[in-house]
Amino acid sequence: MGDCHHCTPCTLKRIEKSLAKLQRATSRMETTMATAAAQIKELSGKFDDLSAITADMHADVVALRALMTAERENLSPAGQAELDAANAKAGELRAKLLELDVEVGDADGSDVPVEPVDPPEEVPTEPTDEVPPVDEAPPAGDGTVVNPDAVGAGENSDARPTA
Repeated sequence: MGDCHHCTPCTLKRIEKSLAKLQRATSRMETTMATAAAQIKELSGKFDDLSAITADMHADVVALRALMTAERENLSPAGQAELDAANAKAGELRAKLLELDVEVGDADGSDVPVEPVDPPEEVPTEPTDEVPPVDEAPPAGDGTVVNPDAVGAGENSDARPTA
C-alpha cells in the first residue's frame, strides 16, 4: 500500500495522528490556562488583602488625626515626633502606591492625569454684549432661531424660525 492516499486504513492512520497532535496541543493549552487562572486568582487575593490593609490603615490614620487635632494646642515633643514620623511614612507609602499604580497600568480608565496634557484656553471672564455683524453671523440650521425682523428679512427672504 505504501503511500496510497485512497485507502481507508491509510486515511484513518493520518486522522489518528492528527487527532493525537491536536490532543497534545489542547492538553498544553489547558495546562497553561489553568496556570494563568491560578496566578490571576492569587494576584486577586493579594490585592483584596491590600484593600483590607489600606482600609484598616485609613481608619487608624483618621483616629490618629483626630487625636492630634484634639491635642494640637498642647502637643508634646513626643507627640510632635509621632506626627513627623506619621507624615514621613505616609509620604513613603504614597510614593510606593503611585509606583504600583503606574506598574499595574490604567486597566479601568480611571486614572486622572497629574498634569493636564494641554493648558486650557483662556476663556473671557467678563460677558460681552456685542452682537456679531450680519456678515459674521452663523448660518441658520437645525435648532437655530432667526429673528425675522433682522437685516435681510424682507418678503423674499428665507429667514424663518426653525425650532
